[in-house]
Amino acid sequence: MALPSDQTVTKRAVLLTAPLALEQPDWIFLETDGSYGPLATGSAAAVYVQVDGQRVTNESKTDWRRSRVPLPHSFNAIGAVNLDAGDHTVELVAESIAGSFSVAALSNLSVFVHPSESVAVATLEGQAGPFAYTTLGGAGPDLPHDPLASITADVRNTIVALASATAQRTAHDGDPMLGIYLDGQHPGNASSLWTVNDACTCAEVEGPLFTQALLSGGSQNSTISLDATEFAWTFPGPTARENPAIYVVPQGATLVVLNGGMQIIGKANSLLQYHDDEVGTVSDGWCVGSSVGWPDGCPAMGTDVLLAEQTIIVPDNHSGVVMFVAKSRVQGDETDAGGEIQLWLSVDGIRRGSIGVQQIKAPSGDSQRTIAASYLAAGNDTLSPGPHVIRLYSKANGSFIHIVLLRDIPLIWFD
Repeated sequence: MALPSDQTVTKRAVLLTAPLALEQPDWIFLETDGSYGPLATGSAAAVYVQVDGQRVTNESKTDWRRSRVPLPHSFNAIGAVNLDAGDHTVELVAESIAGSFSVAALSNLSVFVHPSESVAVATLEGQAGPFAYTTLGGAGPDLPHDPLASITADVRNTIVALASATAQRTAHDGDPMLGIYLDGQHPGNASSLWTVNDACTCAEVEGPLFTQALLSGGSQNSTISLDATEFAWTFPGPTARENPAIYVVPQGATLVVLNGGMQIIGKANSLLQYHDDEVGTVSDGWCVGSSVGWPDGCPAMGTDVLLAEQTIIVPDNHSGVVMFVAKSRVQGDETDAGGEIQLWLSVDGIRRGSIGVQQIKAPSGDSQRTIAASYLAAGNDTLSPGPHVIRLYSKANGSFIHIVLLRDIPLIWFD
């Protein structure tokens, strides 16, 4: 379900309510994706999901109170809970920490009953950090990192891992980064997405980070972890600089692992072009829009850019309930005047689900963020047996030299 129109939030408010009746005890996976933006100077927002009055996801927080450019931002929260048989109430909650904000139309609430045979969830019990890494010259998998939450699981076959958190600036501005790791090693950005949100007055002093992974090739007792690290600003060279970020991850960061019993599970690789010297690194991206005619195949501003595409087959005996989750990272240039970037899904040519939105504005045109979109095909919209074409798109509007999206695993799905 999704919001039919923009909603103004001035205090705590329930935005969406989903009644749930279970015939037997079962696990429930919950996700909300959308966007929100400040309506007053000094605003701060939180969005989360609760069941029967108890919060069961992380809080997706954005604090604009010291931002030089307070702008609309994509949000994401996830969780999983084992519920008794009977009637339950699931609610999407928005809470004003300070000031007021607006939650955009099509921001959604997904309630997925029995998403897999095995469901595991881990939550950061207390604030972690401060983290102050040295990453100059790092490429990605070799960057220093520390676990925030971890789960032991059988990864001999393919599993889904999803995580969501926030990062908060402490002693210095910079770019915090989180990732999902397998047995202490990052499996590469074709399998696990890096998530970044600048933590500074140039962006937000606290902002949401969210990531996804499709993992395989581990052991019966592999460790899946959500780890803190740092976005490496540049590679060695005459203009190389160290990212000076010092940040903490507040309590509540959440990691969910879904394993076994899924008939429809997979990913779509990025269709974006690439630079040979950046493949597989934290800077592996490509231009999706330019207002100045940037060369090398950069689309014109306002172009719908296809990021990923895949045809899935729904078996004859299948319920038709399938979850699609999409994420990417947005990176501009420091001289960009700015504009807006959107991310959305289509199923068989029809737009479905939430829309990820991130605005960027001078003098902070190069502040990196993560955006998300999702869609649960369920209820009256379950997928019929047979083939279905899933596409992920992005579009940039505004004034950008070359707005970039990162090529990390852009789309995964599971039933």
